[in-house]
Amino acid sequence: MNCFYGNYGYQLDAKNRMRMPSKFRADMGKEYLITLGAGGCLIVLHQQLLETLNQKMSQLPLTDVEGSKAIRAFTAFGENVECDEQGRFILPQELKKYAKIDKDVRIVGAGNKVEIWSQEVWTANNKEFTIESYENALDGLSKYGI
Repeated sequence: MNCFYGNYGYQLDAKNRMRMPSKFRADMGKEYLITLGAGGCLIVLHQQLLETLNQKMSQLPLTDVEGSKAIRAFTAFGENVECDEQGRFILPQELKKYAKIDKDVRIVGAGNKVEIWSQEVWTANNKEFTIESYENALDGLSKYGI
């Protein structure tokens, strides 16, 4: 399974195109799914992760109302995108609106997925980043055995 690290600043061009960093594109390929993420970001899933998620979602009983709502929330706004030869793709308008992206974007490696943030939202969420907040975040991972 791929793991993505680092963060990169980019700008949308006049046609709402943006670049996937070449470092990420090497592992993600040219086609992926973008959907809504937590905290106002968008998440980008490569094909291998998407296949794993689809397999798990297909095992949900049809009678599981809460599970169906969760899957619907996750999939309803998903958009498949494909990079051109320069590594650019068009950011769909509804996703752009959800993430409050105007021009400046921050692309963040987030383990097995990539996140796309409005630069303004990213900055606001991280303006009070401290050693203590980092240590608290690390401590929160312990419940997952990390």
